[in-house]
Amino acid sequence: MLPPGPDEIGLSHTQARRLWRDLKRDAPASMHYSLLLGSLIFILTPFLTVYIPLPIFCLPRALRDTHALRFATHRFYLLRHIALGLKTMA
Repeated sequence: MLPPGPDEIGLSHTQARRLWRDLKRDAPASMHYSLLLGSLIFILTPFLTVYIPLPIFCLPRALRDTHALRFATHRFYLLRHIALGLKTMA
């Protein structure tokens, strides 16, 4: 979800394993599973927002940005709620 760019760090530059380990240890299970499920839904739903049946990491940068915007402002409340939860955890 976070590929490195010329001016950005990517997921490979972060300490994601440590984050997940700390989250599992310190947060309730419901928070851990909601973050996992929300991330999975975000990854797999570009067909609802940009009308392309591919996971988000297979899309070009412009379409990833469009998907993120449309996901967060979708008319279906559950998608907006998932986006809010992911933003809160980020």
